[in-house]
Amino acid sequence: MEILSDIHDLAAPFLKNIWLQMGLLVAFATLHGYAGAWLAVRMLFRPRRPVKLFGITVFPQGMIPRNRDRLAAAIGKAVGEELVTSDTIQEHLIGRDFLKRKLDAVIGEYTAALLETNYPSLIELCPQASAHPCLMPSPAFR
Repeated sequence: MEILSDIHDLAAPFLKNIWLQMGLLVAFATLHGYAGAWLAVRMLFRPRRPVKLFGITVFPQGMIPRNRDRLAAAIGKAVGEELVTSDTIQEHLIGRDFLKRKLDAVIGEYTAALLETNYPSLIELCPQASAHPCLMPSPAFR
């Protein structure tokens, strides 16, 4: 008991400082919050499988692994019904001219590629032996 009294006598002058008290309060609150958050997350996810001793569950499975199927269905339903509805898709595609801009870009690129390519004429593609005389230009026009 005397040791605790000696420690108290040594620390008492320091603990009267208001800045030290505020610093200790912030440090204690930070550590307390961190420990609480760590414990909450740990309890949500761990253990992944229930721990049993002689057939009795000692540590039940965490909430997230235990209800994974229900949680996935609920999140999928919420996203499908609330976040991504057919109205929002139509608004983004049609209402904001997204689709028109994309089609204009694709058609513009395709048209430019067609116009830049130099295609041979049909007469040049036909073999000389099978070309009809009326298709061949006369020597006067050469």
